Amino acid sequence: TIQEIIELFPYLESVSWQGGEPFLLEYFEEIFDQASRYADLKQTIVTNGILITETWAEKLVKNSVELTFSIDGITKDVYEPIRVGAKFDDVICSLKMIREARNKYDSGRMSLRLHVVIMKSNYHQLEDLVDFAKEYGFNAVHIISMWGNLDSEENIFYRQEKEPLDYIRNIREKLEEKAKRYNIHLLNALP
Repeated sequence: TIQEIIELFPYLESVSWQGGEPFLLEYFEEIFDQASRYADLKQTIVTNGILITETWAEKLVKNSVELTFSIDGITKDVYEPIRVGAKFDDVICSLKMIREARNKYDSGRMSLRLHVVIMKSNYHQLEDLVDFAKEYGFNAVHIISMWGNLDSEENIFYRQEKEPLDYIRNIREKLEEKAKRYNIHLLNALP
């Protein structure tokens, strides 16, 4: 299958690496490098960001990549209980490496996107989310609701929890204004 994908690179406009953690795949660097040989081929990578090294940071910044970090908490105390086993400090380290590489090598080809699933554990961080995005150089923030897992205690939208939903409604305009001021594209996909 990998060889079939590689053979399509000359004909593709974009390819998306997701559906797990691409940086865990032993062959990912090789296939990424092969795709990078095609200047018109945009690569989208969805990652938790934990496995990005300095070498990867430089490589990502120098290529036509949309790098999407899935981060469901912008502080250690919120992030780590949601992403069990992951370390918030590792994500921050990766974001700092990306920021440094962009400052050093940025050709304007790479874009950085933040995906956040809004839930009971993190909705109160919405107000600070855009500040976090600005600090680490994100071009876009995409806030989404939980998919599936409808009866989860975390799914404030399915459960129609008044306090979180009121908070989100009240903060929406402020969030949009802040994103506009910081020149960050805010994609609000909340119900």
